[in-house]
Amino acid sequence: MRAKFLSNLFLLLILNLIVKPFWLLGVDREVQNVLGPEQYGTYFALLNFSILFSALLDFGVSAYNNRNIAQHQFLLSKYFPKLITIKLALAFLYTLVMLVLAFILGYKEDVIQLLLVLALNQVLISLILFLRSNLTALLLFKKDSVISVADKVLLILFCGGLLLYKDGVYLSIWSFILAQTVAYGLSALLAFLFLWGQMRLKRPSFNTQSYIAIIKESYPYAILVLLMALYSRTDALMLERLLPNGATQAGIYAQGYRILEAFSMIAYLFSTLLLPLFAKMLKQRSDVSDLVQSALKLLYVFSIGVSITCFLFSGLIINLLYEQDTQQSIEVFGFLIFSLIPIALTYIFGTLLTAGGKLRFLNQMAVGGVVLNLILNFILIPKYQASGAVVATLFTQGITAAVQLIMCFKYYPLKLEASLKWKLIVFPVLVVLIGLFVQSLEFHLWSVVLMLGGVLALGVIMGLLNPKAVVQLVKSRDK
Repeated sequence: MRAKFLSNLFLLLILNLIVKPFWLLGVDREVQNVLGPEQYGTYFALLNFSILFSALLDFGVSAYNNRNIAQHQFLLSKYFPKLITIKLALAFLYTLVMLVLAFILGYKEDVIQLLLVLALNQVLISLILFLRSNLTALLLFKKDSVISVADKVLLILFCGGLLLYKDGVYLSIWSFILAQTVAYGLSALLAFLFLWGQMRLKRPSFNTQSYIAIIKESYPYAILVLLMALYSRTDALMLERLLPNGATQAGIYAQGYRILEAFSMIAYLFSTLLLPLFAKMLKQRSDVSDLVQSALKLLYVFSIGVSITCFLFSGLIINLLYEQDTQQSIEVFGFLIFSLIPIALTYIFGTLLTAGGKLRFLNQMAVGGVVLNLILNFILIPKYQASGAVVATLFTQGITAAVQLIMCFKYYPLKLEASLKWKLIVFPVLVVLIGLFVQSLEFHLWSVVLMLGGVLALGVIMGLLNPKAVVQLVKSRDK
C-alpha cells in the first residue's frame, strides 16, 4: 500500500504542480490585477459564502462512498444511481438555503444573481468530487489524476483567452464566473465517461428506506465538512460584512490566501490518495504506521520549507505577483502562509481518523474550531482588519491539527522511527538558518529558488526524503 501510494502520488503531483499553480498564481492572479482588489474582493467574499454551505451539496456522500466502495468495490453499480439521486435533491436544498441566507444578509438583486451562478459552480464541483471518489475507491488513480486538473486546464484556456483578447476588454466578474461554469461542466462529463465502463447502471429504485439508510450513514461526514468549512472559510465573508472597507480588505486577504490555497491543493492531493488506502488497510487490520510516516515526512518537508521560504521572501513574492495594495498584503501573506503546516498535518491525521470512522470525535473537534474561529474573528477583525483574520486562522488551524494528531496516536498503535521526533524538531531550525543565509546574498528571485533547493537537500541529508525510493517506484509503477 505504501508503494502504491507513493507511485500514484508522483503522477498526481506532477500534473497538479504544473497546472494548478499556473492557474492560481498566473491566470487567477492576473484576473484580480485587472479587476482590482475591491471588485475581486466582492467576488472572493461571495465565493467563500457559496463554499460555506457546500457541505449540504454532498452531505458526506463522497466520503461515505469512497470509504465503502474502497472496501466493497462490487457495490458501485448498486450505489451510484441512488447516490446521484440524493445529490440532485441536495443541490435543490443547497440552492434554497443560499437564497434564504442571501436575503437575510441583505444582498442586492445583482449580487444574488452572481451568487446563484456561483452556487451552480459549487453543484458541479461537488459532482466532480463525487465522481472522483468512485475513481479513487476503485484505485483508478491515473484517471483521477487527469480529472483533478481538467477543470483548471480548461479555465486556463478560457480565462487566458479573456485576458489576452483585446487586452481583457471582455473580462468581468460575470465572464470569469461563467467560464468556470463551462469548465466544471465539461470536467464532470469527462469524469462520468471514465466511470461508465466500470458500471452496469440500472434505473434507481425509489426505496425510501434505502435512501434514508444511506443518509443516516453519511450525515456525520456532512456535518464534519460543514463545520470545517465554517472555520476555514468565514474569514473573507466576515471581513466583507464587518468592515466599512470590507471588500478591499477581503481582496487583500485573497492575495495571500490564493498562494496558501495553491500550496494547500498539493497537500490535499495526499488525502485523496490516503483515504481509500487507509480505509482498506484498517478494514484488513493492517498496520498503517509506514504509510503515515511516509506521508508525514513528505508533507512536513513540503509545508515547513514553503512556509519559511514564503515568510522570509514575502515582500519579493507579493510585489512580483500583484500590482495593488502590496504593503499590507506582504504582512498578511507572510503570516497566513504558516497555516499550511497545520493544514498539511490535518490532511494526514484527519484523513486517518475519517477512514477509521471516528466521526463523532472529529465533529466535536470541528464544533470547537468553529466557535473559536468566530470568537477570534469578531474580536480581531474590527481592530486589525485582514491581519486579525490571519491570527484567527492560524490559531484555529493549529489547535485543531494538534488535537487530531494527538488522538491518532491514542486510537492507533502508530510506530514511527525513534529518531523522527528529533528530525522534526531540528529540521525547521536548520531551514530558518538556511533562509537567513540565502536572504543575506540578495539574489532577489533566485533567492527563492536557492532556498527551496536548500530545503530539498536538507530533507535528503536528514533522511526525511528518499529520492532513490521515489525513482524505483516511478520505474516500477506500471509493472
